[in-house]
Amino acid sequence: MIFESSLNRDSEVSSDEFEALMEEVGPFESSPHIAVGCSGGADSLALVFLLDKWTKVNGGRVTALIVDHGIRDESCNEAITVKSWLAEKGLESEILFANLTRSIPSLQSVARYERYRLMGDWCRERGVLHLCMGHQKEDQAETLILNLMRGSGIDGLASMAPIVERESCRILRPLLSVSKSRLIACLRSESQTFVKDPSNEDMAFKRVRIRALLPEFAREGGNIERLSKVAKRMAEARSALEEETAALMAESVVVLPEGYARLNPQPILKSSREVALRALGRVLRTIGGKLHSPRGDQLIDCYEAIVMSDKVGKRFCRTLCGCQMREQDDTIFIFREKLNRAEIVEIGHKWLWDGRFLISGSPNKTPKVVLSDGQSPPNFGSYKKKRIPIPFWQALPLLTGLDGEVLVPNVIGTFRCAPNQKDVSLEVAFQPQRPLSAASIKI
Repeated sequence: MIFESSLNRDSEVSSDEFEALMEEVGPFESSPHIAVGCSGGADSLALVFLLDKWTKVNGGRVTALIVDHGIRDESCNEAITVKSWLAEKGLESEILFANLTRSIPSLQSVARYERYRLMGDWCRERGVLHLCMGHQKEDQAETLILNLMRGSGIDGLASMAPIVERESCRILRPLLSVSKSRLIACLRSESQTFVKDPSNEDMAFKRVRIRALLPEFAREGGNIERLSKVAKRMAEARSALEEETAALMAESVVVLPEGYARLNPQPILKSSREVALRALGRVLRTIGGKLHSPRGDQLIDCYEAIVMSDKVGKRFCRTLCGCQMREQDDTIFIFREKLNRAEIVEIGHKWLWDGRFLISGSPNKTPKVVLSDGQSPPNFGSYKKKRIPIPFWQALPLLTGLDGEVLVPNVIGTFRCAPNQKDVSLEVAFQPQRPLSAASIKI
């Protein structure tokens, strides 16, 4: 930030500086209601205080979301303590409960996912458009090193984006250019203590071990400032690739309302390898109803198989990321693998079926929302006529209306529940967890 060079490293963040930081992650509506994830640590508490001053100037308000993961015995008391601190300052807050246990594999990753899910659901249900997080400059450096050790590409080395757009809200990280010492200075000026999570000192976690090595990196020239600059340059490269990927997908991919895709391989083959991999991964993620694209080595193998099939004139066929890929008539059809069962997850007042189809109403009480499991979909003959691989419909949610007609997604229908219950109107639409759109990050 332009303020960094003119300020002492331990000086608190001024109102003018924070105003500029918020402008970078805007725009905002008039009288904005901002949610902020607050663990009670120095970073998130400082962000709550800074946002409180900023929202008051802009005619809005802030709500701190305190997630009690339930991992430690003292976590509940800590959440209550943080809530009381904020109440003393006249700040609104709410505690959300996750109820995790330390025995869960990949505990930090699961806890992070659950935290974002709970806060995202809270924002969606209340119409809050912006969720701010307190990640700061050292966090960005740690993320860069972690992703480097994992062998990540440009996306990973770009680390955390200041703006990430999700269906539920915009996730904003305005403090990525601010050091932790300056955030502690903000708390000092408020005479505010903060929570020190013992897990942040637990060397069983890789991020904690990386954090302990940062001073050694600095002695070798890899200080926080330089690592942050690397992440910034990688973010700029990522942004350029996103634009190319969006253009390639517009040329080569068609997603159908029944939840499958048609891929024209020729634009993919003519594109640069990096852009082709990104486009291919995004399609597979969307059709498979996944949160993430396939692992890099798996995706590369798939791409190289497409290249080889084109060279030798062999029809391409592969399974990846929960999807089947079959080539017919110079088109690669991508559709969900046949399911044994489909998970239904409640999202607000709707339900997400297999991570792909959003259902309004109450499918848990409506037995007619089922897997196709051998039933023929409507217009079965037209699908055959268009030479669409028939297995595509084996992972569809089929519904039967009151008139007995079998319905597929993207329809509105009326369905009969259990005896003595009223009829229920359901709407089912292909709306995967991560859409095909590339507009999910901004530098």
